[in-house]
Amino acid sequence: MKTKLIMLVLSFPLLMLGITLPECIQQAEAQYAAGANAEIYRNQEKLSNSGITSGRYPQLSITAYYKGQSESTEINLGELPFEADFPQQSKTSYDLSLQMQQMVYDGGLISQNSKLSELQYKTRQVGLEGELLKRNLQTAGYYYQILLFRRQEEILNLHKDNLTAELNKIEAAITAGMMDNTGSLLIRDQIWQLAEEVLKVNYQKYDLMAKLTRITGILIKDNSELEIYEAELLFPEEINRPELKALDLQSEMERTLSSIAAGGLLPRLSLNGAYSYGNPGYDIFAEDAHAYWRAGLNFQWNIWDWGSLKKQKAIHLQQAEVLQNTKTSSREAIELNLMEIDNEMRRLRENLKLYSERHKLLLQVVSGYETRLEAGIISAEEYLQQFNKLKEVELKQATAEIQLSFKQITELFIMGGIL
Repeated sequence: MKTKLIMLVLSFPLLMLGITLPECIQQAEAQYAAGANAEIYRNQEKLSNSGITSGRYPQLSITAYYKGQSESTEINLGELPFEADFPQQSKTSYDLSLQMQQMVYDGGLISQNSKLSELQYKTRQVGLEGELLKRNLQTAGYYYQILLFRRQEEILNLHKDNLTAELNKIEAAITAGMMDNTGSLLIRDQIWQLAEEVLKVNYQKYDLMAKLTRITGILIKDNSELEIYEAELLFPEEINRPELKALDLQSEMERTLSSIAAGGLLPRLSLNGAYSYGNPGYDIFAEDAHAYWRAGLNFQWNIWDWGSLKKQKAIHLQQAEVLQNTKTSSREAIELNLMEIDNEMRRLRENLKLYSERHKLLLQVVSGYETRLEAGIISAEEYLQQFNKLKEVELKQATAEIQLSFKQITELFIMGGIL
């Protein structure tokens, strides 16, 4: 099978040890309560199929009956030249029987119902695969958002430290009578704004850490080392989404139901027999209960049902076509989604090039502005404008780097692939 290989390369340093994304996904699947349904579905299918195929074997049953009637068989030979006492049949009958029935030909209904049971099992399994795929994407989303907020927190704290160091220089100049305190107040206000941004990022980060801990069972702490996923991503050649598989299976189920309906038009043949004890009334001369047996061949052929089964067959075939059309539409929607992701990744790559160049430029600009600010040539407000530009570019660069990695993993999951 052809594969598409993508190497995730990010510009900032990576932690080589810690809690990996595949580990989180594996634990999220293990912790997913509905995952236990896989074994339940398997057992249900075995029981269902066993019950269906048992129809191929002899069926035994015990029956009993007792009945009375107002009339019975009488022998009337008219006037006879001699006296005769003919028995009169009893007006009640009863028996206790052990019956056996063996299906010889059923129009393929047992086979079709067995196939239907298997398709129902596979459909439920594929539905579970879809749920797990959503859980995997959710896990990856939490994981990468935590990485993003950590990176943002790191950048904001770094700028806060730099600005605090610059404030110390400004206050030293103010103490020396070289500057007024306006610049100091503006920088202090900016430091407080940075502290507010850090607080907001922290609360978002802790919320996601709690959610990731909840779905994986892994305790995610503030000092837990998370890693950007760097391994090669192997994309399936074709879209392999569980939703599309489910539609194929549902379509096949409808065609199977169509075959079951068609099978209702075929004849059925079975053998039956019974060993009984009682007085069934077959022998008018029998007055006492006795043992007897019977055996026979049953043949049934529904030759006319006003087209009911043919209509059912047509309905199921039409529904199979509807499901295939739905699959085509679903595939198209997935393809459009993949096109959007590919376009977004191209945009992120181009943005990263621009952010990199702009970052280099702004580092020089801010460095120059720091020198001018300390010399009293420019105001603190002018310096802070360039300082904030550098901060925003670094935040955008970090966001784009992490988003690019996450988009590639998202594309893999949308294709139906696995890490």
